Amino acid sequence: MNKILMLSYANIRKTKGHSVSLLLMFLITAILLNAGLLIFMNFGSYFGKITKELNTADVYYFMPSRLYTNEVDQYIKNNHDV
Repeated sequence: MNKILMLSYANIRKTKGHSVSLLLMFLITAILLNAGLLIFMNFGSYFGKITKELNTADVYYFMPSRLYTNEVDQYIKNNHDV
C-alpha cells in the first residue's frame, strides 16, 4: 500500500497541471450532480407548495401589448371570475 501511495504522489508531482484540472472537473461534476438530484427530487412538490402558500392564480396569460386594450382591461377589472 505504501508503494502505491508513493507512486501516486510522484505521478501527481510530475503532472501538477493535469492533476489540478482533473480535480477541478471532479469538483464541477459533483456540484452539477448534487444540483441535478436536488432539482429532480424536489421539483414537483416545490412549486405546488409555493403556490398554495402564496395563494397565487392557477393560470397566467400573456398578451402582446397591441391586443391589450382598454376594453380588455375593463373586462378583467369588472369580472369577478377573472
